[in-house]
Amino acid sequence: MANNFNLQNRQGNHSTGIANYNQPNYVSPQVDVVEDDRAVHYIYELPGVNLESLNVELSQESIFIEANIDSAVQNQMNFLHQERRKGAFFRKMSLPTNVDNNNAEANFTHGLLKVTFPKTNNF
Repeated sequence: MANNFNLQNRQGNHSTGIANYNQPNYVSPQVDVVEDDRAVHYIYELPGVNLESLNVELSQESIFIEANIDSAVQNQMNFLHQERRKGAFFRKMSLPTNVDNNNAEANFTHGLLKVTFPKTNNF
């Protein structure tokens, strides 16, 4: 783990909150999945997210992220036009079979979450 990040890795892990997010008013953050010779990187775009509200959970098969964009300040405003997202969101994605999720590292800076999974020898 890196950067004092809340990265949970449990066998058979399933977030207890996932059923709450299966509603049409929740959104999924944008993500790029890239690889190099040594690792697979999941890079999430999370503008407005505070590190304290970000939760990342790993299972053998998937990565699950959830967070809340603080809307306390936005709730006090009288909007004439609004495009920025607010509220809770989640995203669950499958992991490739050739990564070691026990040695995953996460970094969250400037609204980007990067979770890096080292590749194993079985690819």
